[in-house]
Amino acid sequence: MNGSGAWHAEQAWLGRRAQNVLIEVEDGRIRTIEDDTFAPPDAVVLKGWTVPGLANVHSHAFQRLLRGEIESGAGDFWEWRDRMYRFTEWEPADYFNHARLVFREMLEAGITAVGEFHYLHGHGNELGEALIDAAREEGIRITLLDACYLRAGLDGRPLEAEQLSFSDRDADSWARRVDELSDADGVRIGAAIRSVRALDAESAWRSRGARPSRSLNERASWARISQRSTPSTSTTATWPFSARTRFRSARARRRSVTSETGWGRYALWRRRAAS
Repeated sequence: MNGSGAWHAEQAWLGRRAQNVLIEVEDGRIRTIEDDTFAPPDAVVLKGWTVPGLANVHSHAFQRLLRGEIESGAGDFWEWRDRMYRFTEWEPADYFNHARLVFREMLEAGITAVGEFHYLHGHGNELGEALIDAAREEGIRITLLDACYLRAGLDGRPLEAEQLSFSDRDADSWARRVDELSDADGVRIGAAIRSVRALDAESAWRSRGARPSRSLNERASWARISQRSTPSTSTTATWPFSARTRFRSARARRRSVTSETGWGRYALWRRRAAS
């Protein structure tokens, strides 16, 4: 993330079409961009088109397992939510391996930064740390948006059994846990309110600084999706990036993220990160 060097693009998008573009990077940040210039001897030559990296600003990595599972049928948002709850229980090592696949697909699609709305708190910060480790291992910048989730509806009803692992019980406990996370190279820690249903006004004030998740619009977005054969643009963060991976079975996807080799890589990475 803090690399330095020079890249020379045959063609690049700079808000306009440009040719022979020299891009100089210092400590992970672009220092200069100059077009219509020759490539210096030490520059990495980029063939074809070069465009700025994209940002996925609303991701739920675990929902990758829903791909190909809910694109057809007459169900509504609440049916989708019930199915989503089936994929919320993870061990940290499995989640690390799963997130690596998700982030790798993002990079292959040209996404170089991700905002991960995270509310799987059954292991405290362990699943959040697994997401961070997976992003660093794959080389994608991540903002971990840890979501506060305290109630099940606008009327203040208590959390349902499937939602209990999302919660820290109160805003102060949530804040103390999030304070244990810290920024790092390529990593930023943010805060989020899961939805207007998930937090009362007093707790929202106590957790001020948190950003509301776009789940505020979740039912309206789902209504639009169910009326069309293509996903709504407002929910692209969790839709498939390629037709090839779209219809893999949930069982096959489970096998792909729980191998002993993957577990060992994660353990090695955790030890390396802690040293």
